[in-house]
Amino acid sequence: MIADAMKFSGDIVFDKSLPDGQFKKTASNARLRAVCGDANVLAFASLREGIETTVQWFIANVENARR
Repeated sequence: MIADAMKFSGDIVFDKSLPDGQFKKTASNARLRAVCGDANVLAFASLREGIETTVQWFIANVENARR
């Protein structure tokens, strides 16, 4: 999805000799609920919308974001 949002058409190569994610993946939303209240009330963007918004922000702010 990130490659699509960046309009990247090259090959994506994964280094399988490195770990593929977090050591521990927690599934609790307790901290979110403590800060924001009931998480069901919040309006969340889809993953694709979030990635596209983030990519657009990055493109617009690349000079400052890369510091």
